[in-house]
Amino acid sequence: MVKYFTFQKEASAIIAENKGRIKKYEYLLDNYTLISLNTIFYGSADYKGKEDARKFTAFSLYYKDKFYIITAGHSIDFDDMKFENFRIKKQNKDSWIYPELLYYNNDFEGNNDFAIFRHESITKGLFPATDDINPEFILGSSIIKIFDSDARAAYGESGSPVINSECKVVGVLIKSTGEYTDIKNVLNAIDRLDE
Repeated sequence: MVKYFTFQKEASAIIAENKGRIKKYEYLLDNYTLISLNTIFYGSADYKGKEDARKFTAFSLYYKDKFYIITAGHSIDFDDMKFENFRIKKQNKDSWIYPELLYYNNDFEGNNDFAIFRHESITKGLFPATDDINPEFILGSSIIKIFDSDARAAYGESGSPVINSECKVVGVLIKSTGEYTDIKNVLNAIDRLDE
């Protein structure tokens, strides 16, 4: 009996501690379809004639009055494998979009791993976080995960946006361990493109 009440007390404390986060998660779940259908993409690339050699997630970002498509840099170039013929599609669409690669950095070990694309058909995007840079959730191409130290990503989730409680992007997911590239690195690269 004592064991049960101790467990119940611990569980209640955990729930109380995470109550605000749970409400944010419920809000995100309620709006996930709207968000994901417009800003999260499934991506694929070829390698030396092999179709779909690399699968990845990408997202659209709205920054300084322009829309960009962002993914992980190792989806472009990884372990001496240079991928090509990049294409993305929205979750509810069958047709591919072939965006233009503007820039990429694949410093995977240094957590500075991202790619920037553009395509004229992209007219919606997530906003970058400026103030609240606390990671709360990972938006995959078909799932939402609560971000924590035990967050694990599956193959193909690289490039997913890591967002805060306001659905603003704090980073680009790059590792299965949940590590991500800070969105500031992406924004700095975009600023350099516009110089």
